[in-house]
Amino acid sequence: MRVTDMPEEVFNAYLAGFTDGEGYLGANQPEGMRIILANCVPDVLRDIQARLGYGSIKSQKQRDNWRERFTLDISNMCDAYNFLTRCRPYFQIKAVPADEMLRRIASCRAAHDAIIARNAAIVMRAEAGEMRKALATEYGVSPQLISRICKGHKWPSERSRTAKRRKRDKFGRFTEPYHLASPS
Repeated sequence: MRVTDMPEEVFNAYLAGFTDGEGYLGANQPEGMRIILANCVPDVLRDIQARLGYGSIKSQKQRDNWRERFTLDISNMCDAYNFLTRCRPYFQIKAVPADEMLRRIASCRAAHDAIIARNAAIVMRAEAGEMRKALATEYGVSPQLISRICKGHKWPSERSRTAKRRKRDKFGRFTEPYHLASPS
């Protein structure tokens, strides 16, 4: 039975078993969280990626006399949460790292929610007429940040939006230099 044809619970159990044997869960990476599934047969990883709807497949050949290895990388926190919650009931070997990653995701979400609540309070108080400089002092941020919050600034930077449009080679490296481009 192909991965794409499996019932949802069977796929989740298969994915957990595959991850237990061929996967890596890294919660303490300097660049954030990573889930990596490795295999020498790219079609297996492509089927998993197609079924999940996320992740990126990379190819690497570490030595000339070794086979080419393929990895399915998941580093987006929302995708990692989805992956872990679908696999967690079935993990045998990777249960402890999965729990650590889920705790870390919960902590990040709580911090994000706290910032959203803080920003809502700042907007409400600024609209009520409180001085922005006093709000900045109270919340321990700059007056410029208070202004950005009150204007409804969207946090992804121009650099990150531009990076999403840039082309990558088969090793995941950018093929063109970084430059700020006008939004299309």
